[in-house]
Amino acid sequence: MFLVYVIVGETIQLPTQSMKVPPLKRDHMGARHQEFITSDELLQRNVNQEQIRFDSVTNVDGSHIIVYDSNKQYPGYLISYV
Repeated sequence: MFLVYVIVGETIQLPTQSMKVPPLKRDHMGARHQEFITSDELLQRNVNQEQIRFDSVTNVDGSHIIVYDSNKQYPGYLISYV
């Protein structure tokens, strides 16, 4: 058995659904950022994050994390039972 380290990156919490890639950040900006921002800052963020996606997705209760990039985990320990 392997104990692995996983880099989850920037994650978003979503209800259960089927998706092949994580959602775009620009589609969920309002739900994630509660601070006060001006319309110019919002426009600049939309331009900068046009095609940037979240790194991972968690379910509502946080018990599952889905990481879409297979290069973000690496083995930490090999555990063998004798």
